[in-house]
Amino acid sequence: MRREEIIPSAARLTNSLRDLGYEFSNAVADLIDNSVTAGAGKVGITFHFDGPESWIRIVDDGSGMTGASVSEAMRLGTAQDYGEGDLGKFGLGLKTASLSQCRAPAKS
Repeated sequence: MRREEIIPSAARLTNSLRDLGYEFSNAVADLIDNSVTAGAGKVGITFHFDGPESWIRIVDDGSGMTGASVSEAMRLGTAQDYGEGDLGKFGLGLKTASLSQCRAPAKS
């Protein structure tokens, strides 16, 4: 039996995940779901509207993540155990919510 490792193109896969059709409100909702799963009692959302310089900040008082756990959470195909009350089940929420909003406007 012959085995061959086929590694996906990271750039094409990232673009595909970015273009899944997440609306901004759904992306924000997914990130807030992560806050709830992390045990947050308070979630703060700040919007700053300034054309192309606009931004949003979501902060919570949940259990937090280490640098290593953030890297693992953003890794495609990561294995994770989900608890009975967890809102996520497929390990794509943080990645797709984040990547869906990452298209830079065209430079003129």
